[in-house]
Amino acid sequence: MLNIINLNDNQNTLIEPLSQLLLEGFRENWPEPRPTIDAARKEVLDSLTADRINRVALN
Repeated sequence: MLNIINLNDNQNTLIEPLSQLLLEGFRENWPEPRPTIDAARKEVLDSLTADRINRVALN
């Protein structure tokens, strides 16, 4: 069963796996915006603002 939760900046254990997914998922076709894990992590962290909805599905 999948559990869908709201992601916020207090969930540090999810930031690294999400950064890795972002990096690997787009590397082949769109590597320029996030060429490194640090760039991907910054993008994840930048998305965690109060005016955005961020949800993740956990198994």
